[in-house]
Amino acid sequence: MKKLILRKRTLFSVIMTIIAVIITNQFWLIFYPMTIELDIKSNSKLSEKCYIEANVSKKNNTEFKVIKIQGQVVNLTPPLYAHVKLNVKRSRFPKRVRFLIYNISENSDICIKNITMKNGKYKLPVEKFKVENAYSQSKNGELNLKPKFNTVILTYPEKINVRTSITFDFKVFIIILILTYLISFKLSDYVADFNTVKGKSKIDILFLVIFFIFLFVPMSHISSEKISQNENRTLAVWKSFINNDGTINYNFGNNISSWFNDRFNLRQFFLDCYDKRMFLTENWRTKDVIKGKNGWLFYGGNDSVESYTNSVLFKDSELIRIKSYLDEIDKACKTKNKKFYFVIAPDKHKIYPEYYPDNIKPLKNQSKVFQLIDYLQKNTEVKIIYPKEMLLKHKNEYYLYWKTDTHWNSIGAYYGYLYLMDTIKKDYKNINVYKLHNIVKEKYPGDLYKLTPSIIRKEDTTLYSKENINLKNYCIIPKEEKGDINCNNPNSDISLLVLGDSFSTAMVPYLAETFGKSKFKRSKFTSKEISVKDLDSADVFILESVERNLSALASAHLEAQ
Repeated sequence: MKKLILRKRTLFSVIMTIIAVIITNQFWLIFYPMTIELDIKSNSKLSEKCYIEANVSKKNNTEFKVIKIQGQVVNLTPPLYAHVKLNVKRSRFPKRVRFLIYNISENSDICIKNITMKNGKYKLPVEKFKVENAYSQSKNGELNLKPKFNTVILTYPEKINVRTSITFDFKVFIIILILTYLISFKLSDYVADFNTVKGKSKIDILFLVIFFIFLFVPMSHISSEKISQNENRTLAVWKSFINNDGTINYNFGNNISSWFNDRFNLRQFFLDCYDKRMFLTENWRTKDVIKGKNGWLFYGGNDSVESYTNSVLFKDSELIRIKSYLDEIDKACKTKNKKFYFVIAPDKHKIYPEYYPDNIKPLKNQSKVFQLIDYLQKNTEVKIIYPKEMLLKHKNEYYLYWKTDTHWNSIGAYYGYLYLMDTIKKDYKNINVYKLHNIVKEKYPGDLYKLTPSIIRKEDTTLYSKENINLKNYCIIPKEEKGDINCNNPNSDISLLVLGDSFSTAMVPYLAETFGKSKFKRSKFTSKEISVKDLDSADVFILESVERNLSALASAHLEAQ
């Protein structure tokens, strides 16, 4: 009998050890980064600094939606080749690869050769690469490029049969193996003794019963809601282990974790308990909302706090990529005799820092936005509109931002528009500038109010000034919230195209009164949002971004078609 019990315990321990070893494979199996190398040189007489980025996808297609990225700033000093070595981490089984080369001047002739992967063991023939935004010619193992725009894209069209190198850490493996077996055997021994020894403590039995009951409480009821009203967001949805196309969902673990965390039983109860505790603190802060002074709320996401404290500045590679993107738009517009204006909407805390919490203070004198503006002014001819001084000048006359919202209001958007028009009038002297003349009062709850836990919400009763202007006079309002807005004002023959976020939407009424045919597109911060063909549709192109989202421009580029 004892031998049978010992065998069962041993079998249980072996099974648990095998499971633990499989789960902990990331500790004893070391996957090295995928190395990607190439040689590049510029045939122009002037040296220049570019940024080369490798995108590696585990999908066997050309979409590159879920990718691993690695980049490097490269100094091109003619006539020498610069050797580029990129180590792409967590890319175990890549199937496709492409390169994005930013900040290449149109006057440069670029030569690329020796494109290899996995420390030179896997060579990619340069003649097979699909080239975008440049004229190309391959000869003698070299790919010669004549750029059309500042960003050149090289895509390898075939599946890559290469795997990252793997190292087996024997010591860690043995430690995990032994510890897991001993713990499993001891646990089985304890459970067996618990069932067989007489006079076992009732407190122990009660504790274990209660413990296992609590384990099952969270899964006893799973919420079927699609949207959380209290959090003002869409809840995670169930994603199967097998995708619709028959492939395996390798993110199934993370998917089910997000799904369960959003829907387990008593979740709202625990959130309410946390909110009640936070209500007792003077300077509370949630994931998205920061409590300010005198009823003011500030946005806490998208690096907005870092933007205020100046604790994080742009990297050189980000500056190069943003400059490349804006410069190629500016040059494309000039080629077509169009005008381009880059608008940066100031963050709310830059206009009302006096209401920001005292425990959050700026660390440096140089801010991220002025770092970018200074870099662009020195290296491009892009017209930059940052209306901070205009807003500071008028903030004592009106509220320019809502207290409980992250955006500027109607009057704040007007002064942003007015500052923009001061620059546009230099190019279009006879253009009509809208003037405030029909101001009314309004209340507005605000998006930050909705993001605040219900237990600590405080309604904003402030009356805000608003220009009473009817957008429907010239515009067709889309049914979907973030759809394109198209306007047609017969009083002007200057056409307009705007690509921006929700801050640009607030300027739509004033711009629609100023320009003739105009189109307003909401930015989705994807890599390809505007093409050269889009620029043909208007005389003026405005790209707008709120200050805290400027980093997203580093991943964008102008599409050739």
